[in-house]
Amino acid sequence: MPITLPPSDSQDALVDGIAQALAGDGTLLLEPGRHFTRPGINKHIAVGASGLRIGSTGPSPLPLPSKVTPAVIRRPDHALSASAPDFNYGLFFIPTGPTNDEIAQANWKPFTDAAGHTSEFAVVMRGRIQISRLLIDCNMQNQGAESMPPHAAEHSAMLGFGGFRYSVPHAGTPRFMYVGFDSVAVDDLGFINGGFADDFWVAYAGGPFHPHINQVSITNVASGPRVDRHRATLSFSGLAQRITIQDANVQSLNAEQDHSWKDAPRRDLLFSKAIWSLQRIVADTMNFAMFGKVMTMEASHLAAASRFNISYTGGTIANSDLQVARGENARFFLLDGMHFDGVTWRLPVDNDGTVGGITLACRFNDTCEATFTKNSFFPQVKVPHGQLINSTYSTGETGNKVALTFSKCTFNPFFGVGEPVLPDSAVARVNERGTWTFDRADIGNRRLERALPKSRNHDVILIVR
Repeated sequence: MPITLPPSDSQDALVDGIAQALAGDGTLLLEPGRHFTRPGINKHIAVGASGLRIGSTGPSPLPLPSKVTPAVIRRPDHALSASAPDFNYGLFFIPTGPTNDEIAQANWKPFTDAAGHTSEFAVVMRGRIQISRLLIDCNMQNQGAESMPPHAAEHSAMLGFGGFRYSVPHAGTPRFMYVGFDSVAVDDLGFINGGFADDFWVAYAGGPFHPHINQVSITNVASGPRVDRHRATLSFSGLAQRITIQDANVQSLNAEQDHSWKDAPRRDLLFSKAIWSLQRIVADTMNFAMFGKVMTMEASHLAAASRFNISYTGGTIANSDLQVARGENARFFLLDGMHFDGVTWRLPVDNDGTVGGITLACRFNDTCEATFTKNSFFPQVKVPHGQLINSTYSTGETGNKVALTFSKCTFNPFFGVGEPVLPDSAVARVNERGTWTFDRADIGNRRLERALPKSRNHDVILIVR
């Protein structure tokens, strides 16, 4: 039978209610009003195979700002210690440790880490978490974080989810059991007063492995203004096998990690990329940069108002309106066969009036492959200067190579026209080695040497068809 929890000022009631639900059928219903999290460093809530469901007896908190009184999960005032503010979560969920039966039935595999340490491991996936119809109040304006160093509390996520590594007693080679969730699903959630840390964070909590969650589903979520722009509303530094986000209106969506998940212990013999399905998402900023070409994306109707950045990713983004960031954040590294279909690119203008454009770049002797079909490239500038597409020839990493195709695209008509109108502008600066392909009809009556200035290096190939 579900546990029903009334609101209170207690910092223990919510966590105790979750524990009581986990001991029963795994369902906790929060009544309208405030329910406070319990402060503490590296405090995790372990969820077993029967899973956990947290919902509400009250109305939906959406749309924001809420005009009703929903059930609210709130971080207490001054929950972050000034001396040790990091890893102080609101609620962070991990799976319970392995059972004796799971240990006995495990298929142990060898693993050697980057430091040369050997071990044996097995992976178990179980347990489902569902959270719905709640307002999540991060309350970061009342933590004193603005007077702390910039990154002091960046791991103190409000809601966190991740697999966990457990040591298994063994007389020989060290053994570890990696336990992950079968699924995490959230819907009908509002996030308010975020900042300094992530509101919703998917991250491994005790040793990386792949996948540490089979399925993450986020549906019908929204966020209010954040008190600080550091970190994100929805954040992924750990990969699930499948990630689905639909109907979201949030301040920021971020997926970033600086090591390759291909190198982590994994459940399957062969690595399989994380599959992302993104539909109808509005955000101020979006960033996708999981190192190592480990993501495939099927996305449509994305809108990024201030900054969009993508690297190491394959798949399709269709029918979207994306604002490119300034400077280094406008570099799209190592695209993995990415197809942009029907995307409008809004290109920023630097303080000196220069349009940097999108920089398509390679790294680490690897490839950058992308196709742009029916895209529009339009900077908001009165006197254009610069380029819509940019690149730099790789001299030190000779294995770097692009394969880029632009077809049925619309380019700002004032770029690449030449003297006397715009003597120093271009549609694309074709500098990086590899093959660049354009439709002649898209270039119009521009002179090719003006519109598509090309490097003299023999391994830079320009095809205008």
